[in-house]
Amino acid sequence: MFKALIFDSNKIELFMLRQFVNWQAYGFEVVEVATSYKELMAQISKTNFDLIVIDILNLEGLRSEFLEFIRLNKDEKCFVVMSSQSDFSNVHRSFCLGIFDYIVKPVKIDNLVEVLTRVKNNLVEINFQKKVQNISKVNLLQKRILTMEINFLELLFSCDFYIFEYVEKISTEIFNLNDEDCDKSVELINVLVMNVITRLNIEFMWLKYLNNINYKIIATDIQDLNDIKMEFNAIAKKLIALINRYELHNKNSIIVQTCEYVNQNVENNIRLENIASNVFISKDYIGKLFKQKTGIKFSDYVTKVKMEHAKKLLNAGCYKNYEISEKLCYSNPDYFCRVFKDYTGKTPLDYRREIRNNNARY
Repeated sequence: MFKALIFDSNKIELFMLRQFVNWQAYGFEVVEVATSYKELMAQISKTNFDLIVIDILNLEGLRSEFLEFIRLNKDEKCFVVMSSQSDFSNVHRSFCLGIFDYIVKPVKIDNLVEVLTRVKNNLVEINFQKKVQNISKVNLLQKRILTMEINFLELLFSCDFYIFEYVEKISTEIFNLNDEDCDKSVELINVLVMNVITRLNIEFMWLKYLNNINYKIIATDIQDLNDIKMEFNAIAKKLIALINRYELHNKNSIIVQTCEYVNQNVENNIRLENIASNVFISKDYIGKLFKQKTGIKFSDYVTKVKMEHAKKLLNAGCYKNYEISEKLCYSNPDYFCRVFKDYTGKTPLDYRREIRNNNARY
């Protein structure tokens, strides 16, 4: 049910408008009526009306003021103006400012009913569009949250330079505080540490260690801003060390997941984009992180895994070169042979001969 307000200084006409029309049948509840401009604005200020029906003739010297109100609120409310046929200038101005419709006085019930029907349809459509927009906003928010999560992970698992860049930014903020804001500075450090603890969800031993760091900050009576920055940077270094340990040894780390994916898909066309979609991290970031943590490029690691698998297939003795090339998703057998020779120092044919010779000795 939409909320409606009627303004008419003529109390008899106001009574007729309210009583002779079944407003609820058309989706409206006349919540309030007003007979003066002061009363009108008071009602508008305390209730969010969907429809305002107003006799513009009775505004007297306040027409311009209310027309400006219409201009400012036309997107949130429907305004229906009642006036005489001779009041064309004000009616025209009202339309220019965004009123929904105009009714000639004296008001005919059929005309009012027809306008109410169109107002209701318009309000239903507006509400529907708002719901669609809200759904879109929720989807956008979810994407932004996912982006924030990704950015957070990229920050934590990037090289020390980027972490210290973040630390330096916070440290600058701390330096900009006054001496009397030392307590606030300590609080900033505490928040940083606890956020890292929560988001990393690290193992109990590390959690206990970081909690000890946090307790030390709380228990320490820090009075000097230089001491605060030194303490902050010391904590950052410890966090970096823990993050590196977590990344290299945790079974759920990006590096471990990447290596597992390559080994499990050795006979597929391995693309960095596929791994990125699995771990929700950009392919460029994974490539840089992999090189940083392992010391070799991702493409070189893929080649290594594929060539080791190729050696196993050659050892089996039941595959031809072009078949192995196809199994490992190399489009050109000659290219596969070149890659194999670059990796092992031997062509696939030489490698087969070596295997046969070794087997013949035993």
